Amino acid sequence: MKGMNLTGALIGLMIAILIGIGVVVPVVQSTIDDANISGTAGTLLGYVVLLIVVVIIVAIVGLMGFGRGR
Repeated sequence: MKGMNLTGALIGLMIAILIGIGVVVPVVQSTIDDANISGTAGTLLGYVVLLIVVVIIVAIVGLMGFGRGR
């Protein structure tokens, strides 16, 4: 991590996680539930929340440097 302050990056990541998990996921889930969409469209929209969580996990793993050949 050249030129990146680890403490600042971790604080930024923690804020992103809190906003993502605490605000974005419930709002998106509530909106999808209130839309009352069924069938294929409902199934695909159900994966939106999963996609948000996966992006947060990938950000954590990328910041920590797992999977990098050091």
